[in-house]
Order: sequence, then structure tokens, then C-alpha cells
Amino acid sequence: MNAFLGGDGQGMVSNEYEVRHPAYVFVFSEENSWEVPGLTGSGCGINDNNLRIGIPPDIVDCFATYHNPPGRDINKGSANLVFVDGHVDSIKAEEQKDGGNFKLAWPREKSDIP
Repeated sequence: MNAFLGGDGQGMVSNEYEVRHPAYVFVFSEENSWEVPGLTGSGCGINDNNLRIGIPPDIVDCFATYHNPPGRDINKGSANLVFVDGHVDSIKAEEQKDGGNFKLAWPREKSDIP
């Protein structure tokens, strides 16, 4: 679960009406249980059902990368995400770089980033 929506992240929200863009913020997703170079913070390869995604360059957890991996490289596949508005989509490993995963996690306006 997105730590900012009910876990222990900064800027946590208490109900869906506090989420500024519900179609762009994920609630649930799959998480890797191992570290992925360039996507996961050191020592964060754990599947604890609480996705803590930091502000770049402080990347902590990452979405899964094992669905449809090119060339069987499970660090380069994709994950499924369920968004606050109820729709489901996927994110590829390369889309998680440069803060792409954080943008999907932060429920408030960009100016509200701690």
C-alpha cells in the first residue's frame, strides 16, 4: 500500500477527498522483494506491504519489475497499480527512474512536498 495514503509516510491523508489527483496516485501495487540497482534504496529490498517511495534521489522502495521482463531480466519488467479513482494500470521499470514512482505516490500538490 502507498505509505502516504495510510502507512507511515509524511503528508499522509485520512480520506480520498484529500488526494488532489485520484487518477494519478496509486493505492496498491506489487513490490519487489529484492533491491534493484537505480530504483531501490540500499537495504530496502523487502516486501512489507508498505511502499515507501522517497523524493529523488532518496528512492526507497520500488514497484515490481517482474511482469513481462524483456530478455528475462526481472529487474526490467513492469508492475500493476490500482489508483485512488479505482482504475488499474501498469508501470515499467524505466518509468520509475527520475522520480516517476514518487509522482505516483504523492497525494498532494507539488508545492506540498516536504
